[in-house]
Amino acid sequence: MYCFVGDLAGFQNIVRNLPLNQQQIRINQWIELVKSAAERCGIPNFKLISDTIVARTDETQAELEKMVKFSKILLEEGLTLKLPLRGAISQGEVSWTDQIVFGKAVINAYQLASNQNWLGISIQTGIQISPELYRIDSVVLYPTPLKKGRIGLMPVVTWKIPQVGSLMKMTLGDELATQGKVIEWNYADKTP
Repeated sequence: MYCFVGDLAGFQNIVRNLPLNQQQIRINQWIELVKSAAERCGIPNFKLISDTIVARTDETQAELEKMVKFSKILLEEGLTLKLPLRGAISQGEVSWTDQIVFGKAVINAYQLASNQNWLGISIQTGIQISPELYRIDSVVLYPTPLKKGRIGLMPVVTWKIPQVGSLMKMTLGDELATQGKVIEWNYADKTP
């Protein structure tokens, strides 16, 4: 199986900075974005747990391409909604029931996504990616910024990165940050 795990950067600020009824509006935006992206890409298996999404597909190149497209839509369209995303795609065992999702691929994707120090989607090193998928509008090799570990090239999902001014508004605007709150310098490291 291919497994995607992603979560929203700054979600705790949305919860802290908004009253409950407005939180629900933002959550509904997230849910609708995920459902729409899944439908457009043919990804029937996904689950949301708060701001975290887990999705899976079969282990074929066509399904990997769907997963790349799905994660790219979540990244680009999520950012326009001020829902910045980081995530990872892995390969391996996934057990999927109505009550629980678990497996090595889930853990690997979660760990890679959590260790990233940017907004973006990385693909687990070692996954066989067809040469056709390596193109400027899909997947490239890039040294993913990590919180810890070795620097090295890994496959990443490409996306249209907004200009700096727009990017700052999309990642700091509205409830993601509030006036008078301090933004740590590591914020600059997380934006591509």
